Amino acid sequence: MGKIGLNKAMIVSKADLVTRLRKAHENVSKYVSICNQAMDEHFTNVEEAVNEYNAIVSEANEFQQTVAGDAQSEFDEKTEKWQEGEVGQSVSEFISLWEEELEELTIDRPDDLEDPGTDAIDAFLEKPIKPGDA
Repeated sequence: MGKIGLNKAMIVSKADLVTRLRKAHENVSKYVSICNQAMDEHFTNVEEAVNEYNAIVSEANEFQQTVAGDAQSEFDEKTEKWQEGEVGQSVSEFISLWEEELEELTIDRPDDLEDPGTDAIDAFLEKPIKPGDA
């Protein structure tokens, strides 16, 4: 068999690449962790903002119910002929529009980022130096 495989310079280069891969992976792991921690901290702000928004949505829905209820009371006092007429139909549509409630917001916290692990580094490290080493 000929000289197939890695020479000394290539072995040194491979070792250097493994070292650099591990260092780069440490950075990835560090920043994934920092990102997840920041997401925890900032998602609390998102939840507070959503709660504030939903409280106002609730107020708006109560307002809408009042408007629709008042209009419905007046509508009910009118004659059947008036209710079925053009103005009555317009008032009925007005009431229907005001009866539609606004929806509250729901925002779920995104999943944490996952550390990619060292499988690629391990696979590179395990590559044979020469045929038959595998």
